Amino acid sequence: MLKVGDIVRRAPETFDDLDKLPNARNKMQSCRVVWVHPSGRYHIVAFQTRGGKIREAFRGV
Repeated sequence: MLKVGDIVRRAPETFDDLDKLPNARNKMQSCRVVWVHPSGRYHIVAFQTRGGKIREAFRGV
């Protein structure tokens, strides 16, 4: 079960590498869990980027 503050590895979908090939998947990145749905349906993580933190939701826990 994930908890707020855990460090996990996820591949972001809302931003990508500028130099990657078309249709290539994003690389896995370390990120911190910032919120978990009470029923465990999804969780929100924060990626650290040069421009600041970006949050993204993922299914399940």
